[in-house]
Amino acid sequence: MLNAETKERVEIFNGINQQLEGDLPKIYQLVEQENLEREENDKIALKKIQEESKKSKEAINQYKKNREESESNILDMLKDLVNKIKMQIDDERNDREQSENLLVGLLDDASIKICQIAKV
Repeated sequence: MLNAETKERVEIFNGINQQLEGDLPKIYQLVEQENLEREENDKIALKKIQEESKKSKEAINQYKKNREESESNILDMLKDLVNKIKMQIDDERNDREQSENLLVGLLDDASIKICQIAKV
């Protein structure tokens, strides 16, 4: 009876062992396949992250370029405005000086005539 029970257990053990020997390579193969799929998914995710990072850097660089161009344009416009104002001030100064010279000339002529009339 003990021999029969031992023999039965050995047969069960051998059956389980044979089943495991058949299933273990499949399990190892599935694990390897899962690892490969995970690595491939990781590579795809990394590639997407790198692409998004590159797009973000390009967008930031474009924003900086646009801002610098805008600042440069504003600075140029301000310089032009300052130059126009300086030219207007110079033109008004010249007009005022010409008017003053004309008035001084008229006053000189008038004073000369008054002096001539007073001598007469």
